[in-house]
Order: sequence, then structure tokens, then C-alpha cells
Amino acid sequence: MNNSAPPPVYSADSRNEAPPAFEPGPSRPEILIDSKPPHPDPIPPPPTRIRAPDDSTTGSPPTLIINSKTLGPFDLITTHAVKAHLVFLGAFARLRAEVKSQKGVDVRGSTDELWAIYLARAVDRFAAWISKGLPTNLDASNARWLDENELPPLDVLMAWHAYLLNPRVYYEDGVTGKSQLLGILGFPLDHFDKIIDVDTLAALHPSLERQQRFESLTGQPWFCPLNTTIADTTFVPCPRCEKSTINEVCWITNEKTGFTEHGFKARCHACMGVFNRDNMMVRALCDDIIKVRIGLTHESGNPEQKPYISGTLLNWRTGQPDPKGASRSNDILLRDFFTPASMKFTRGDWLAGSMNYSIKRLETSLKNGLDLRGGGSQVTRILSYYRCPYYPFSIELCGAILRQGGFIDKMLGLGWAEPRTFDHDPTLIYRCIARYHAWLDVMSQLSRKMLVPTLDIDLAWHTHQLKQQHYRTWTLDVMGQFIDHDDKIEENKLSEAYEETAKYWQQRWGVPYHVCGCPRPPAPKPFNPGGTISRIFRGKGKAIEFSNSRPQLISTNECDAPTTHPSEHNSMVIVGQPLFQSRRDNRANTYSKWDKQLRSDVEKGKVPSDGWEAMTIQRSAGHDQGFMRSIPDPNLLPIVPYGAETCAAHNGGVLNGENIASSPVDGKHSAGVCAAGMGLYPMAPMGGFYIGPMGTCAGASNGACSVGGGGGVGGACGGGVSTYRLVTQDILKQEYGRLGRLWGRKLKNGGNNINGRGTWGLRG
Repeated sequence: MNNSAPPPVYSADSRNEAPPAFEPGPSRPEILIDSKPPHPDPIPPPPTRIRAPDDSTTGSPPTLIINSKTLGPFDLITTHAVKAHLVFLGAFARLRAEVKSQKGVDVRGSTDELWAIYLARAVDRFAAWISKGLPTNLDASNARWLDENELPPLDVLMAWHAYLLNPRVYYEDGVTGKSQLLGILGFPLDHFDKIIDVDTLAALHPSLERQQRFESLTGQPWFCPLNTTIADTTFVPCPRCEKSTINEVCWITNEKTGFTEHGFKARCHACMGVFNRDNMMVRALCDDIIKVRIGLTHESGNPEQKPYISGTLLNWRTGQPDPKGASRSNDILLRDFFTPASMKFTRGDWLAGSMNYSIKRLETSLKNGLDLRGGGSQVTRILSYYRCPYYPFSIELCGAILRQGGFIDKMLGLGWAEPRTFDHDPTLIYRCIARYHAWLDVMSQLSRKMLVPTLDIDLAWHTHQLKQQHYRTWTLDVMGQFIDHDDKIEENKLSEAYEETAKYWQQRWGVPYHVCGCPRPPAPKPFNPGGTISRIFRGKGKAIEFSNSRPQLISTNECDAPTTHPSEHNSMVIVGQPLFQSRRDNRANTYSKWDKQLRSDVEKGKVPSDGWEAMTIQRSAGHDQGFMRSIPDPNLLPIVPYGAETCAAHNGGVLNGENIASSPVDGKHSAGVCAAGMGLYPMAPMGGFYIGPMGTCAGASNGACSVGGGGGVGGACGGGVSTYRLVTQDILKQEYGRLGRLWGRKLKNGGNNINGRGTWGLRG
């Protein structure tokens, strides 16, 4: 096999609805089709496609054309980069397994708690690295790659990886000077074999120079403890002191008030005031309000160097710094803080104290500035940037890493994150890259639509984002605007956007977007009375012969089907909210109707008996429908290290919606509504915050991708066991202790408090 063959060439110049002519290499391989006789059942399963001896595209390196811009097939990402990325994902999975397997008298809590606490410490170490451990010669205008000896440990790399997959926040933090990470071109994929043992996926022991550099600069040990005890401590600032006195606090306590725990609180040794994480958020935002207020009242100086409320500097559409727009937005947002009563508070602690350090009161004041009543997702988005104000980044990374865990689970289920999976046959990687190119092409024609990727496309998209400078420059140059990637979107909206994406893909390329087993809407039937009458007299006709017109974009091989499952790691499930459940039930009914229609079309010979529809039906047996993972009992207490959006027991993807306003559903739980960062759905595209010329909010959403969650894992998209399926009472006891016994009793009593299937039509 020619393993150097790149993805195919295709052009995106055409804007016709019909797909353009595809140009495969000169030796396009045949798809071998089994010639077994028809199955006696009314709906025969499609014949299994046996992988051809050579399933790759051969020939000279082709080019890719998007928006009249010509690029080589590997200008965005290479097969080496994708394989290196998978090695890192496998190493992260191994690290998670090591942490969760800790045993001993000093090991407390469930496996999920152990992992959440470990992540909290990893994020703390990452903050120390970017604050004190980065090279001093980094410059965003002359960015470079890190040398091997400048690289941090694996746990810190894991936090950096999750941060890079939130490119809008990453860039704004760099522009505003929170870190010097923009001086690094991207994630060190080229050093993967010096960091990780490719055969075992274990972290290699560092060189003495590399270890000493990290430890001396950060003050942290090279190895992050796999288990945390009540004797382990960290340092946090007091929000009630003028100088933010640093206090030593425990990571965990017997009273569940440690820094990694939901009930965190501490007493300052200087002012003797008691504070919690909410108080720290209020103080940080009040400090910024004071700075911004001073900047807005002094027109002199460089506008780009002025302070702004986090999340407001970048233009809501282009993703570029927009000082004028940010000044206008901040002026309107902070209207309540320019009153004579508020202006007398000239220090952050005074201003926070005037509101009794209450997030609710601060939120109300910000909404008053925007003249908002109820809802207020714009204000919620701004508050989300201050969830970890004691760190030099505007994102809650612990939850971000947890949500990435869902995607890693999918890669493990596909077998892609296993050692040396693609060393001898990179065919799937070629198709992965080609589908990413085709997906970008669709996006270029639908710049105001919301696109959601499949698993293979999302892997390529993630890999591209790890080259942070190239990703930003390329999207601005070729796509005309920056494409964000948010990691939190309400499940129903993500599902609706995915269905639209599949429709656009089918129109553009003439082949299905997925063949994993998730149902697809039946093709619309054109109105043709003459044809109908003719069929009545002619009787049952023979369906058109099946053919795969684009083997570079979709495979008929059974083993390749799971890679096209929807990517849903950022899907947020809302428990205890009737509106969410109602919309979910409606989707389940729709999926059931689609399935019945597909089966009817195959039975009546309206579609090929070995075609895409039949493949979908065959795969649907035991397949977990995307965006329909099981819902946990809302009465069970979540394991929450950093607030309601980071429940470690559910990969950070479950929220208690009892206190969320029933409308709109994009409020406190959704960090964005646009899966590709470009859509009006139903708010303005792109993330950040922007006030229009008339003072109305024109946008406050971020983009997002999706993966993990709904589909089964373990060899096939729908053929394995979903993380959220019903589990036995014994496993629950082992994993959750008292909560497990409670959950187990509820399951034994009928399971009324949990939807254990998570699949449409109660399949699987």
C-alpha cells in the first residue's frame, strides 16, 4: 500500500446545490461487495463490505480549494499530527485510569472524586507553569515552538490541551496579557515520542534538565500526587482583604469544605473574614470594574492597552480585538456602576462589600446596564469568565478536561487511541482529514449556520486547533472570520444543529454525513402524480443500484461506520427541567418515525436493499442514539469540584436545571449555541459580548464542537457499552459508596428516577 497518499482533492468554488464532480486519484480502488443472496426477512441487512486490499487514494499530491484559496492537503494537519494527537489522548486515558485505581487507607471518595481532585491540582500546576515556568523570551509577534526541555509534565500538558480547545478564550487571554502563551506556536505534538512511551502510553521519565527547570521555576514537584489527603494544601487569595492576602487552605477536608470541593470556604488569617469561591468571583469582577471605569473616563492612551471586562474585547463576529466596540459595550454594561452612589467605591473590596459579595446582586447590576429582565445569558457568559479568578486564564479548566474525557472515551472505543493503531494503514486518517476539509467547505458556504462535527471530523478539528497561531490565521484568512470551538452546549440545540449539518452535507457532497446507526430523516419525495399512477399499474419496481460516489468521504466498510457517529462531548444534559425533557421526548418520537419510514422504504424497494438506508437500519440494532444519553436522578448529589458545570460523575456534562429559568434554555447552563462558532442559533454568531449601535445585545455566544456521550464505546459506535447505561448495583456500590446504594435501590424499585437506556425507541 502506498502510505504516503494524501486526502483527495475537491473544489469548493461551486455554490450549486448539486455536489461537484469529485476527482479521485488515478487508481481509484474498487469497493468489494459481498454477493450473498437476499436475506429472507422483509428487510434484509446490507451486505458487509469487505475492506479492499488498497482502500487509499493514490497519485500525485492533490490540492484543496476553499473560498478560492488553494492549499495543499496537509497544510492544515498531517497524518503525523493526528497520530501524535491520538498518542496524547491515549496517555491522558492511561493517566486517568492510574488515578482512579488508587487504593489504600488514605484514599477517600469515589473514583470520579479522585479524578476531579487530581484535575484540580493539575490545573493549579498549569497556572503555576504559565505564570512562572514559561521561557522569558516568548513573543506573540515572533512565536516559536517549545524545546523538549521546556515542556511541562503530562498532567500540565493535559490542562494546556483543554485550554487550546477553547481558542477564543485562549486568544483573548493572551491579548489582554494574562499569559504569554501566544508566544508558543502550539501544542508539542512533534515531541510526543520524547514525552510518551508509544508502546505503553505511559509518560517517559524526563531528562534531568527538564525536570529541574520545571521544579525550580514553578515550585511544584515534577510528579503530581495521584492521591490527595487532608494534609495537602494550596494557596489562595482572600477576596475580603484590600491586598488579597494569600492563605494556605486544604485541598480536601473531612467537612467537605476543601478547595476542590463544592462547599469550599476558608477563614483569612489576616482579616478573619470567611470567604468562598463565589466571594472570590465577585471580588475579581469588581477589581476589573474599577479598572475599566477608570479607563473609560480617561480617553487618553492606546485603546488596545486599556482594561476591559473579560469576554468583551474581541469582536463578536470576526474574533479580532475591537477596542471601540469593547468600550461601547463596557460603557453600557457598567451603567449601574457610574452612578454617584457607586462611584464613591474606588477599590475592588469596597465595591464588592457594597454588594455583600453577592453574585446575585452583581448579576442584577450588570443586567440593569443592559436593561435585561430575566434570561440574561449575556451576563451569565461574562460571569463564566470569572469562575477561576485566581488563575491567569478565563476558563474553568477542570470542567473542560472532564468534558474532553468523553471524547477520549470515544477514541478508545474506536480503538484509535491504542498504541500504533495506524502505523501500517493510515487510510482512516486520510479519510478523517478529507472529511474535515469537506466539512470546512460546507461551513464556508454557510457562514451563519451552526455546524456540528462527527467523531472523525472532530478529531481533525481538534488537531488543527492545537496549532493555535496557524488555526487562527488560517480561519481568518480563508473562512473570513475566526471559528471558535466551545465545549458546552445544551443537548437539544446541539442535536438540532447536527441534523441541519447532515442535511447540508448531503446536499453538498451527495453522500450521507453518517452511517453509524443513528437514524437519518427520509429523503423528501418530489410530487409526481404521473409517476405515482405509473407505479400503481406497473407494480413494485426495482430500486436504483447502490453506488458510493465519494469513497474518500464515506466508507461502506462496516468497521469504519462508528467513526461517523455525532461528536457530542460538549453536550450538556439538564436534569429536573420540564422544558428540556419535553424537547428531548419530541426528538425521541421523531427518531422513531424516521426509523419506521426507513424500514418501510427498504421493504417496499424504494431504496437499494444494500444502500445507505439499509446500512443504517442494520447498525441501529443496539446502537446508542446520538444526543440521547441517559439522564441521572436529579435527587443524587453531584460530585462538583468547581461549581454546577463540572460534575465529575458525568464528564462535566450534566447540570441540575431545577433553578434554571424554563425559557430560554440557553441561559445559565449553556456557554454557547454555535457548534462551529459561526451561527445564528438563535442569538448572534460567534462568542464574546457585543453591544450594537442602538444599545441592544447583538451576541453573546461561543462556538462549540461536540463529541462523546451518547454512542456506545468498545469496538463500535453502537456496539459497545455506553458510559451512561444502566449499571449493576454492585458496580454502583463500588464506585459511589452510599450514593451507589441509594441509586441501586432506586433502580431495584423500578428505576423511575433514571432513564437508563439513553437510546431512542428504548433500543440497546
